[in-house]
Amino acid sequence: MHTQETKDRFLELRAKGRSLADIADALNVSKRTLVDWNRELQTEIHALRAVEREALHHRILDTREADIDLLASIQKKISSVLADRDLVGLRTKEVLRLYLQFRHEAEKIARATESLYDNLPPSPPPSNPQPPSPPETPPAP
Repeated sequence: MHTQETKDRFLELRAKGRSLADIADALNVSKRTLVDWNRELQTEIHALRAVEREALHHRILDTREADIDLLASIQKKISSVLADRDLVGLRTKEVLRLYLQFRHEAEKIARATESLYDNLPPSPPPSNPQPPSPPETPPAP
């Protein structure tokens, strides 16, 4: 008989996409037992996989948002330098080239991030919804 801890570890590894053969080696449990657990715990495995995918999705979004913030900050600095220049000479051309490159990168990341937001699952309803407040009635004259 295997401990609940072993079964929980199986769920964790299976939710992360590990194969039954890998898990059998890692946990020192027979593959036949893991096939049975896999069938028995299919609902939990799918739920944990969904949680893993959502966590990964949010990590990607956070990284993309940080990239956009950084590029926007750099673009503002370059814009400030350009505003103080008369756009004559090689150095200004280089600053302009950098500005256009950063702008292009920021737009590319923004487009990629928009598509990630489109694929997010809907937010769950609040756990304690508050009833709407009754409308205020004006005082009687």
